[in-house]
Amino acid sequence: MRQILLCTAIFFHLSSFSQEWEGIWEIEEFGDTINFEEETFQIQIDTSSTNLWQIGVPSKPILDSAYSPVNALITDTINSYPTSNHSYFDVVFVSEDHPYFLAEQLHFGFTHKYDTDSLRDGGFVTISVDNGVNFDNVFEYDVASYFIPPADNSVNLYTETDTLYTGEPGFSGSSDGWVNTMMGWSTLYLSTDEIGSAKGGWEIDTVLVRFNFISDSIAESKDGWIIDDFYIFKVDVLSNVRNTTIAQFKIFPNPATDMITAETEKDYQNLEMKIRSISGSEAVRRAYGNGNRVQL
Repeated sequence: MRQILLCTAIFFHLSSFSQEWEGIWEIEEFGDTINFEEETFQIQIDTSSTNLWQIGVPSKPILDSAYSPVNALITDTINSYPTSNHSYFDVVFVSEDHPYFLAEQLHFGFTHKYDTDSLRDGGFVTISVDNGVNFDNVFEYDVASYFIPPADNSVNLYTETDTLYTGEPGFSGSSDGWVNTMMGWSTLYLSTDEIGSAKGGWEIDTVLVRFNFISDSIAESKDGWIIDDFYIFKVDVLSNVRNTTIAQFKIFPNPATDMITAETEKDYQNLEMKIRSISGSEAVRRAYGNGNRVQL
């Protein structure tokens, strides 16, 4: 027997929200910039023999100099990148050592340039909040807390259609000069340890941001990827306004067996449906695009 869903037995909540940004972010303060002129524990380069990342003076046809002289971090300072390669380096954030990395907030930017086989070879950025056990592409990591401005504010991050040969979203092709990319999170769900649990709260942990470069099996004689002037900054989260509107709606059919439709009185942006049980616990949450109808 199929279960009958009675609308008197659940609570619906439909809302829409919009975010207004002042410029890119309301930046409180910038931290120190890593320009690769001196060693820092924050940069950890993979030590395997196939790794391409090097700190040095660039000397390539397109990637010919650092953004801020003289050193930069680059996929080989002299040679084109080889085929079938995966190289990476990590940027390490430990909150107790970095006043600009808060328990729940991390924002950073970097200046970079790339020359690769378009939609085949290139670079992507991943993040780990469990000391490197798991990495997620920053484009896909925890959308609920991901905290980047809309594309028209020139954050310069790749999109879901900018895929490499593996299907991974990333930077590829030609950047046509230096690009400044910024990204961040208003909330990072950090892993805890026994000490943190004993304290009754989150133990501030290490966050790793990994810069990956990959190439397919076809030789292209391209320069690769160069990164310079990595920086971290604080954001006034309260200046980023989140407007929430409770939508008036009707639901049908009632009762229902397979599908319920909620229809609002007008079109909304970023429509979201929440369903709670009689006890008040949230059972279902669905986010939708623009419009006036959602189905479940």
